[in-house]
Amino acid sequence: MRVYILGTSGTFPNKRRNHPSVFIEYKGVGIMFDCGEGTQRQIRSLKIKPSKIKYIFLTHWHGDHILGLPGILFSLINMGYSEKLNIFIPRGYKKNLECILKGFGIEPNFEISIKELHDGKVLDDQEFEIYAKKVKHSIETYSLYFKQKDYIKIDEKIAKELGVFGDKKILKKIKEGKTVEINGKKISYKDIGYIKKGIKVSYITDTLFFEDLIDFVKDSDILISESYYFYDPHLAKEHYHLDFIEVKNLFDRSNSKLLLLMHFSQRYDKEIEMIREKIESENKNIYFLEDLSIIEYTRDTLKLNIGRKIVEYRRDEKTGDLKLISSQPQ
Repeated sequence: MRVYILGTSGTFPNKRRNHPSVFIEYKGVGIMFDCGEGTQRQIRSLKIKPSKIKYIFLTHWHGDHILGLPGILFSLINMGYSEKLNIFIPRGYKKNLECILKGFGIEPNFEISIKELHDGKVLDDQEFEIYAKKVKHSIETYSLYFKQKDYIKIDEKIAKELGVFGDKKILKKIKEGKTVEINGKKISYKDIGYIKKGIKVSYITDTLFFEDLIDFVKDSDILISESYYFYDPHLAKEHYHLDFIEVKNLFDRSNSKLLLLMHFSQRYDKEIEMIREKIESENKNIYFLEDLSIIEYTRDTLKLNIGRKIVEYRRDEKTGDLKLISSQPQ
């Protein structure tokens, strides 16, 4: 699984930062959270195949989060995309999206399904789920999280000792949580394996802080959050955004493992590096994202390539706990 950071800017992009967008690729399935202006260029910069896009989630109807959508759709049409494209939008904006399609003369030769977001589970795929939570912004806005489903993992050594290693029929039943009988003894998954905890990636942007957010992002392996303001919570509240102090509070109280910051106000363009150095040096497991960063999760290793450095963690499959392996500048 990979998480590509396509854009990290605030309302206005700059030389280094594009409008917000995050792309999750899970076993060939592409899931996009927000689609700011220039997103398709960022996709090509990272050599992501647009044909992998299956789901697009727009958190809210502000330009810096949606202006890249027409370009993405044009690209898919011109490349002969033939899948069903599922677009999730806030409630009440379906006509707005239909007007964009009509206004830009977008006539896709593939099926587009437009669905409205709501609190709770909004997507249930075979191996993962997407949840949404209405948050507190100036317009209808949602936060999101991707959750790989937990699954039963068989211990090969124990399976061989029991003489069932390679017995697909029995192992299938055990992985389904069923109890089987082996040599007159009842065996459940607890006797032959364990539950592997699926990875959780949360995406929080454009909202005031409120207590329910803590439960929503609880136990996130990766918490990607806006930090539109720094050390000015009153201004953040005035503009319906989060300040770093509030994001840090959310991170600490939610038992999340990594906090990755993005969506910074343009007022910090000249001093963002100084702010980054201060916060990263004073806080464990908190990093500032750069455009084109890549987070890769393979088996039990979580690798962050975030522009300035490469950081690797070992992830405990049973608990989800992270242990730092290495951190190298690049």
